[in-house]
Amino acid sequence: MTSLFHRRFHAGFALALGLALALVSATAPTAFAEEPATKIAVNFRSALEAALKQSEALKTQTSLIETAHWQKFAAGGTLLPSITASASQQRAGAPDTDSKQYGLTANVNLFRGGADLHKLKSADNYLQATKAGSDNTLLQTEESAASDLLTVIYQKKHLELLESSLNFENRYFEIAQRKYKNGALALEQLDKIRIDRSNFEAEVRDAELALTSAIARQRVWIENLEVSGDWPWLTDLRQEIVTAKYQKRLAKKSNDETLAARPDVQSSILTVSAQDQSRAAAKSLLYPEIDLQLFYGNHQLDPSLDWSKAWASTITLTWPLFNGFKDYSSYRIANESYTISNYNYELLRRQARSDIELSQKNFLKSVQTAVDREKVVESSVRLMSATQHRFEIGHATADELNLDQQRVIQAEELVAKGWFDAHQSLIHFAHSRGVSAQAIY
Repeated sequence: MTSLFHRRFHAGFALALGLALALVSATAPTAFAEEPATKIAVNFRSALEAALKQSEALKTQTSLIETAHWQKFAAGGTLLPSITASASQQRAGAPDTDSKQYGLTANVNLFRGGADLHKLKSADNYLQATKAGSDNTLLQTEESAASDLLTVIYQKKHLELLESSLNFENRYFEIAQRKYKNGALALEQLDKIRIDRSNFEAEVRDAELALTSAIARQRVWIENLEVSGDWPWLTDLRQEIVTAKYQKRLAKKSNDETLAARPDVQSSILTVSAQDQSRAAAKSLLYPEIDLQLFYGNHQLDPSLDWSKAWASTITLTWPLFNGFKDYSSYRIANESYTISNYNYELLRRQARSDIELSQKNFLKSVQTAVDREKVVESSVRLMSATQHRFEIGHATADELNLDQQRVIQAEELVAKGWFDAHQSLIHFAHSRGVSAQAIY
């Protein structure tokens, strides 16, 4: 009797628990299910703008500029007098000998060898160098983001090409099967077409993986957007050899003028100036220092006396004769820092000049290559069409058809790669002249 009761109880409890869990799962939201985020397809320009807005590197530059502003503000404050309020009580021995004093003290530096002024100029040059460096970071960030976005476009083109080729293989595999059934095609030829189709299927899967990887890299820049598969400057680049639109726009200045306009060169020049002023400030600390101190307030020299007005002025001449070579060592360090900044500028100047000269040549070469490759595609397609017709009437083998198809695929692949290179070279051509890609639309 007891065992029957327990069995019924456990059965009823299990049924109730199951119904409760089913009700909860039906009504409560799933905690771990993630709804796929909708990716909005945008053109290259919009995607690049969004990438730059979300860039942490550019946000960091904003903070660096703000820091440099306050460093300049602090350096300028050293030229102003310092004012302090003070109150004191002094006891010489017995309680009735207490003296009290309160008032304001102003300290003014009259001479420090120009150290404070040099520090202010150094801070100002550093601020301007930071701003120019921020502009250069913008170009570097833009080039990295554009490369990842263009890679997505290229991988989409590559996948479309392989999918189109696979469709071609599927159609001609059906034709080959009919020809084999009619006795017009050998089994060996049919097997070759079947193997080619399997190879294309594998290449399509590889291209899908490559596109997925490219999109993953793109999402580092833009999370909820996806760049469309259209080349941003294709129409103009096809006409560049004739119109020279971008060459006229980007190469209208001399190399020296272009060099001076580059933000990385400007930043380096300003860094040299900042180091020079820091060196001068360090050297000034080797000279004597003259300070003026003014005090005004009230004092009580003895508890039995009344409070009275008090003022005092002090001029102090300070000249450290020996402090363990601390100031001299600081000067030598500042001098070496200035020398290093000069070396860095000279290296950058040579690299920038070479970049300016090569970027235009590389741009023209890449555009011409892409245009020439498009002409090869046209010839390859005509050749394959002729072979296709001969294959259908039995005058061409599967090997000949496959060879012509591979020739078309290779040509179209080279075209896609050519326009990828042309777009990248255009962006670098602009950046070598200190111009943002956003400015060349």
